[in-house]
Amino acid sequence: KKNLKNKRDYLSTIKSMLNLENELDKDKEDKKSLLYILDYKTENFIMTNDIYNKMILLLYRIKSNIPFIIMGKTLLIEKLNQIINNGEILLEKIDINPDITEEIIYEKMKRINQTYKSRKEEIWVFFDNINTYKNLELITEIFNYRSFLGEKLIDNIRLMAACNPYRKKIKELNNNLAYNVNPLPQSLLYIIFSFGPIKEEDENDYIFY
Repeated sequence: KKNLKNKRDYLSTIKSMLNLENELDKDKEDKKSLLYILDYKTENFIMTNDIYNKMILLLYRIKSNIPFIIMGKTLLIEKLNQIINNGEILLEKIDINPDITEEIIYEKMKRINQTYKSRKEEIWVFFDNINTYKNLELITEIFNYRSFLGEKLIDNIRLMAACNPYRKKIKELNNNLAYNVNPLPQSLLYIIFSFGPIKEEDENDYIFY
């Protein structure tokens, strides 16, 4: 196991693993450097051993076309997409909220299907905050059957989502910051990808970065 100490080390390893053409810290032709991509619009993105390991674990699932749901980590998904696409974002993000309707989700998926059907590269479709929505039948169909109201997804779509962690509300607790999320259906619980608890040394990396 390599002793990775900084962003350059992590990115160098990812570059080697994925056979990326990007230089680490200078432009090559019209492609951005990996260090620039990592910090683009998110200056000093915290690249720790914990983040690196999570990126690699997610890539295995994405490349194997295995859908997954994680808790939080929205920025991690976006950065990983940029790194492997030369700074370009090939990601369609669908923000889920209590007011969204099945019709809106259907129209978004229809547009994505039509937009990318003639393209060869992978397109990531990322549903954020999926458990803020009560009616999860359509999202369940999308993840379990790769279809939306019977219409098949194109082959180069990769499915992923983030959900909010939740716990039962204590009745005596009067917290104006509390918000409601909904339990996921049983069929979606099987694709939740848990990273497990953060290690103490990784926690220190975040604190002292």
